[in-house]
Amino acid sequence: MEPGIWVCTGRVFGAISNTIIGVAVGSELPIAAVAVFGDSVVILRSLLSGHEVGAIDAGSVVHAVAWRDSAVVCGCADCKVRVCATSTGGTDVVLYEHGGPVTSVAVTADGDIVVSASGEDMSVVWCSAWDGSGLSRVHLDVPVSTIAVTTACRRGIVAAGCGDGCVRLVDMHCGKVVRVLGRDPGSVDGYTHAGWVTAVAFAPRDGSFVVSATLGVGIAVWETDSGIRMLQIGSLGSDWVDSLAVSPDQRTILACAGDGAVQLWDRTAGKLLQPLCDDSGPVDAAAFAPDGARIVAASRDGVWQSWDLVESHHQHDSCCGSGRLTVPRAPEPSWITGLESGLADIHWTEPGDDADGSGSGAE
Repeated sequence: MEPGIWVCTGRVFGAISNTIIGVAVGSELPIAAVAVFGDSVVILRSLLSGHEVGAIDAGSVVHAVAWRDSAVVCGCADCKVRVCATSTGGTDVVLYEHGGPVTSVAVTADGDIVVSASGEDMSVVWCSAWDGSGLSRVHLDVPVSTIAVTTACRRGIVAAGCGDGCVRLVDMHCGKVVRVLGRDPGSVDGYTHAGWVTAVAFAPRDGSFVVSATLGVGIAVWETDSGIRMLQIGSLGSDWVDSLAVSPDQRTILACAGDGAVQLWDRTAGKLLQPLCDDSGPVDAAAFAPDGARIVAASRDGVWQSWDLVESHHQHDSCCGSGRLTVPRAPEPSWITGLESGLADIHWTEPGDDADGSGSGAE
């Protein structure tokens, strides 16, 4: 192994008796919230020991999870977005009810705003994470499969991965789609139609780029402001990438594929740094710990694993190392200003194509 390549120490924490569909890592404590298929209960597990340390009952089958301080945000099959306190194990507040099952949830880094999406009602919604106030909604006219959010750039931006193979960037200040990533100007209607966007992730520190995974296309890195595609990474061995994450220092992309591959990629060079795992079942969820020193991933067969990351400066011939990689924490972004009170139900039209066809910007 070349000097400077990532290596890791891995731990397998055993199996949960159902398919794992979502994992979120807490910012305050080394705890993962693990959502399982067809269940309303979210399991809380220690990243240090792997032991179950608690559970939350969301009251409806959970499709997606995200952390907000000491609570877990759950997107549910009954169309509701719930905030569930880890201290009580139940629902604290229902933030919003979509017109269809919730497919994805995300929380801003400061924990103040929750964003949610529903593929069936084709909408993206954001509101206060505490009481659901200041709610805004954008209808996209296309199913939304996955979302990510950043407030670290000049304005709050939601990246919505859609069923037509494109990623739409929604400005949270004005409530409009300001850019469409992945358009194909050579097609009849301007869209790629390559397949669903299965995962998206923002640069956590400054929101300067967004990473997307699209069926039949692979992984792409896009510049947030311009919409230019900065990097294209080919197939991971499977057409389906279930989860993407970016390390806190923004150097590394974590990608998990339907064939069980868990891989670390260099974000600027597009080079595979380290395959962490390639022999488990399809991996549906993975995340970096907030300090970047640990990864947790869960496979479809219920097995979940954790890795401590190190950086090797010596020749090494195995995937096991010792020590710990120190990564600076991302700075806290400022509060989003200018959110309108009340429901902003906005129907939008597609912005025009850019000259180079790589992205789409508002006029």
